[in-house]
Amino acid sequence: MRDSKPGTMKQHWNTEREKILKRLCARIARRVAAGAKLKSIVSVCARELRGRCYKSNPGRRVMLSKTTLLRIWYQFRKEGETAFRLDYGPNILSRVPVAWASRYLRACIKCPSQIEAYRRILRRCLNRGSSQKTPSLHACRRVLDRTDRQTLFRLHRLRRAQHKTERELVTFLHSRAAEFSSRAHKPSEANQ
Repeated sequence: MRDSKPGTMKQHWNTEREKILKRLCARIARRVAAGAKLKSIVSVCARELRGRCYKSNPGRRVMLSKTTLLRIWYQFRKEGETAFRLDYGPNILSRVPVAWASRYLRACIKCPSQIEAYRRILRRCLNRGSSQKTPSLHACRRVLDRTDRQTLFRLHRLRRAQHKTERELVTFLHSRAAEFSSRAHKPSEANQ
């Protein structure tokens, strides 16, 4: 988004929103220190913003109600200027196709771990030459319901425990076999 002057960047509406909130919170702080009531100051500030649009994006209205301003004021007092930033995250559900989610869930049931299931799906896609963009392991995990994630976690934990006991049994049997073979190779004391 370039401005009319070459070499300058037009500010984004999020940055403009932060500046507006910073200015409003400073104004509210001054008025509260002078003895005015907080809710009346917030009401006046919200009324002044009503119907106003961002200069950087004239199609987007400044949406700051009394309750939003009051919440941001308390958050500002508690956290500082980090309260002004919008914390928008990417929508994970829109990035993972339904087919991927079902493939991932089926692979998780068959594989010993979620990472193995993800790798199995990736190998299949690479072998098929799929041009579809592959979602990350994190996105695949997050697209599942909480109960599905917990059930898979329990399943994999039980499988790991079972695998551990199998390894312990195999180790024990190997040690017993080594004992027997060492006894068989030692000359008995009675023969000497």
